[in-house]
Amino acid sequence: MTSRRLNTSRRNFLQAAAAAALAGNLPFAAFAQSGTKYKIGIIGSGKVGGAIGGAWVKAGHEVMFSSLDLEADKKLAASLGGKASAGTTREAATFGTVLLLSVPYAAVPGIAKDVGGLLDRKSTRLNSSHVKRSRMPSSA
Repeated sequence: MTSRRLNTSRRNFLQAAAAAALAGNLPFAAFAQSGTKYKIGIIGSGKVGGAIGGAWVKAGHEVMFSSLDLEADKKLAASLGGKASAGTTREAATFGTVLLLSVPYAAVPGIAKDVGGLLDRKSTRLNSSHVKRSRMPSSA
């Protein structure tokens, strides 16, 4: 049982690291070429959204984190420094020109109802939403 738990934890870590590397580094290349610093809203500040947002803050971008736990978002923002902040989902959606959606796939319809009309104003929309393992088909 312990071995299986370790493999699952390792798999989850590797998946999150790969997602962060892929989603984080591709936009960095574009951002770095222009030298422009962006204001980025993130809906979903868990493992993936928090890691990508943290990397963007370290690269000098302004990032607003949002999730179901505003207090946790405030702690994350405080740990990252002055270019990070926390707000509601609607505040993050209106914060900047870039929006990252990083939530479980089942949460997407609710978020779309809440902030859907605000998304038309974004020049860049990124999506790292994911299916929870407990909801995956047994063959996956």
